[in-house]
Amino acid sequence: MRRDPVRTNFLENTGAYLWQKAAWAAGERRTASGPAELDRAIPPSLEDASAVWPARIDPCSRVRWSATTRIMAATRSPLLSGRGTTVAVAVNTSARSCVEVPTDVAAMLRSPTPSSGLGSLNIYGSNPDPDDAVIALVRHGLLDMTRGPDLRLWGIRREPFVALGAGPDDAAVVTNLLTGRFLRVDPVTADLINSLRTPAPLGEPLSSPVRTLVHAGVLRLTGER
Repeated sequence: MRRDPVRTNFLENTGAYLWQKAAWAAGERRTASGPAELDRAIPPSLEDASAVWPARIDPCSRVRWSATTRIMAATRSPLLSGRGTTVAVAVNTSARSCVEVPTDVAAMLRSPTPSSGLGSLNIYGSNPDPDDAVIALVRHGLLDMTRGPDLRLWGIRREPFVALGAGPDDAAVVTNLLTGRFLRVDPVTADLINSLRTPAPLGEPLSSPVRTLVHAGVLRLTGER
């Protein structure tokens, strides 16, 4: 696996990641000496990447934007959503992540909201399972949620906000849409990522490439009581 190629398909080859553009657009990367600049940053990596998550959320669990997440007014063109859509951009510079959500969902999540009341989340033109989407956003530091008891590691799965496309030669490119980080992977790893849209049991210790994908927020560890 080749990590974080020098040439990026985001931000006109500035080397900056998607979350940096969201922060820049929100005015969060200005300095005392002048306007913000987009420059190369260290690859986004999840702080608690090896945490084990449930397959389903307790319906009584409440979620809201995390204290370090800023909601940008929907006055600019969407970063990833389709043209003509009205979305709010949530960005967390400390977690180096961002997401575009419908404005009514953004407003709802300003207060603790039962996860069962979120309904269908139309994000980037898809409607992922609400529990799956919430866990991904919590894992990337964008949402806060009351956590249940510790779980026993059982399996692994693909995150919902991941895009997999063709790369140069025989490689594929996998992108974490919540950070903008992308990696080139070989065909075997690409097939593995595609096969993990539903959780699969772990039969052996994580290989180095799979561990990299977990830390990059492409794959997620799942568990059971």
